[in-house]
Order: sequence, then structure tokens, then C-alpha cells
Amino acid sequence: MQNAQSILAARQRAEDALVSAKEELQARERELSLIYASVSDAIFYLSVDPGGVYRFVSVNKAFLDTRSLAEEQVIGKTVQEVFPDPLRTLVQENCATACREKRTVRWEEDLAHADGRRVGEVTISPVLDDHQMCTKLIGTVHDITQRIHAEEMRTRLAAVVECSDDSIISKTLEGIIQTWNKGAQRMFGYVAEEVIGKSITILIPPDRIDEERIILSRLRNGERIEHYETVRVRKDKTLIDVSLTVSPILDTRGKVIG
Repeated sequence: MQNAQSILAARQRAEDALVSAKEELQARERELSLIYASVSDAIFYLSVDPGGVYRFVSVNKAFLDTRSLAEEQVIGKTVQEVFPDPLRTLVQENCATACREKRTVRWEEDLAHADGRRVGEVTISPVLDDHQMCTKLIGTVHDITQRIHAEEMRTRLAAVVECSDDSIISKTLEGIIQTWNKGAQRMFGYVAEEVIGKSITILIPPDRIDEERIILSRLRNGERIEHYETVRVRKDKTLIDVSLTVSPILDTRGKVIG
């Protein structure tokens, strides 16, 4: 009798543990589902079928929004059925590469969007089974439009600065020269390689060194200095009259960095 009770008690504990584990698993699945649905990156999950066929198992809301598709237009469909050419060929080839080489594949892609051109960084990674066979693929699309626009803006700005007749120099808050355009080369006689990484004081006469300390102090406070008339020294040691305009350089958080 006592043995039977012990067996029943053990069985009850096992069942309770199983129920608890199942509830915990369901809770984790709900959490993952919530994250999957709410994350801003587009996410898609593909099965790898025989013959190099890649079929959508699941996608999140961001993926559907990005493609302007309903779930029933995607789930169970193949890459060939969901994507138009030439994108379908690119995705198909990169899926094959990720599976064959068992590595993550990345590329950039233009995305159609209501507010204009968007650029996404697409990542496809293989999911391997116990035999190291690629059975699934997980993909993400991360919007990098702002980064691309910033890079394009920097490129355009650099071209404008380089072609300017004015002397344009950037420096750190410690007064170390970081960039030097053709206008600065013409004015001071140094080529960029001679001055980048050196102190701006090589351009300042000894009796005006205190000016730089004051300028740097005002820059740190975010001030802009306009039409400051002073004297600077060229490579050949001749003095030239100049009118300086000095503006603070801010990082993405608005902090003065130069």
C-alpha cells in the first residue's frame, strides 16, 4: 500500500513538473512571438526543400509591411513565388550560397516604400541540423537608409570642401589637424600629408599662440566664431593676414568633437 502511494506521489510530481515545464515553454514562446512581431527589422524563416527550393515558414509584421503583402500571400510560398525579378534571382542565389557554404550572406537592396527610396541590409543565415545539414534559413532586413544618406552627404560635403577656393581645415578639440583641403594647401604651402596629425599651432605665430587657446575654449562651449581677423604663418615662414570663421563640429548626439 505504502509502495503504491509512493509510486502515485512520484507520478504526480512528474506530471506537475511536466505541466510546469510546458507552461514555461508556452510563456517563452509567447515572449518570442511578441518580440518577433514587434521588432522593426523584417524577419523571415525559410525551409530548405529538395531541389534547392526555399519556402516561407514564417515572417513577421515588418516583413509583410515592407513588401505590402498579406500573410496568406507569403506563408507556404517559395522565394520564386513571393519575390519579383530580378530580386527573386538574387535571393535564390544567396540562399543557395548560405546553405552550400554554411555561412551568413549579406547584401544591400533598394526597397519600395511609401515615403520614397529606402535601403535595406539583408542577412541570410543557415540553420544546421545534428548532421550539419542546412535545413532552414533565417533572414533579416535592416533599414540602413539613414546611414546611406549620411554617407552620401559626407561624400558630397567632402567634394565641396576639397574643391573650395577657401582654406578649410578641421581639427580636434586638442588642436590636432584632421583634414586639410586644396585651398589650405594653396594658402599655407603645406600638402595634407605634411600637416594632418600635427598641431594647428604650426600655422600660428609665436606671439599669437594664446589666440588658439581662446578659440578652442569657445569651441568647447559650442560657440561659432565669425570673421576673426588675425595673422597666420605659411610654410615658408611668411606672415599672412587672414579672416577666420571657426564652427564647432557636433557628433550625432550633439556633442562638440572638433
